[in-house]
Amino acid sequence: MIRTATPDDIPDIVTIENTCFDSDRLSLRALRYMVHNAQVRFLVYTLRGKVVGYIITQCHQRSRLARHYSLAVLPDFRKRGVAEQLLRATEKACAHKEGYRLELRADNRAAQKLYQRLGYEVTGMREAYYADGEDAVQMVKWR
Repeated sequence: MIRTATPDDIPDIVTIENTCFDSDRLSLRALRYMVHNAQVRFLVYTLRGKVVGYIITQCHQRSRLARHYSLAVLPDFRKRGVAEQLLRATEKACAHKEGYRLELRADNRAAQKLYQRLGYEVTGMREAYYADGEDAVQMVKWR
């Protein structure tokens, strides 16, 4: 089931952050801010009452593109369509935007394939974007 994140979900989301990311994790403060921000679509995927994945998308009024800020799924629940369902749900929630943009680690080939399959195109690179020095691939999907 996909639903809007609540403050009660934050402990599970912190666990997902710590499990899925070695660096550049979202802080507890940032998560609390985003769960209350009206311009952020913060969705969680639950299975049997447990949060197993989430997506955070910024839909600022001033921007014509929504920005996928973070997407993560616990390793035991990957390759089951969770990430794709979260992406589709947040795109629907931000349907008033002209498109969507994101940055992701250049070494995350599985995520790149998912985004490309869903219509995202590579638009550039950002060198040493992440704290560990890894480059980022920039992608956009137009509606």
